[in-house]
Amino acid sequence: MGWVYNATPEVEASSQYRLILGVCLSLTVLMVITVSLRLFIRAQSGRLAAADWVMAGSMVRRAWNIHVVGTCLPVGATFYGLAIFTIIFDVLIILLPIPLLLSLNIKTAQKAGVVCLFLLGLFTTICSILRLTQIQRVAFGDGNSTMLVLWGTIEFNVGNIVTCAPYLAPLLKGVVRDFRSNSD
Repeated sequence: MGWVYNATPEVEASSQYRLILGVCLSLTVLMVITVSLRLFIRAQSGRLAAADWVMAGSMVRRAWNIHVVGTCLPVGATFYGLAIFTIIFDVLIILLPIPLLLSLNIKTAQKAGVVCLFLLGLFTTICSILRLTQIQRVAFGDGNSTMLVLWGTIEFNVGNIVTCAPYLAPLLKGVVRDFRSNSD
């Protein structure tokens, strides 16, 4: 098995693994730094909670070991179902709180910032849609999963970064304050 699962030698040769590795590694490092900063800030303020320690722990053995006997779910139907479910709920989660946020009694600049933070989540939805467009190629085409993996990785890492952004506000305020004082 090469870089691209079940691919012809031509597809294997044309896979863009350097692009995937570059994007995946850089976004993963940025995401780990962001999540670490979030945990640091929450620990310093004494507000660590169970949500800060949740991790996915169980894996399906067959997905990771080709020698385990069994069959997998059909790739096309499974990928399409999960992608559509994710996109629908991403849009709902992003759009539902916006009317409530617009009715808050806070400064307009703060209100715009909070709404923009929610709208940043639309970028992950766009990545989900771009990932959805690649399922056809993987499930029924030449099997090249390069762009599917790339968009999935971008979606995951940017989603984690956006999720941590509200917790980084105290840190960012200090950086902006230091930048303003140094520029005077």
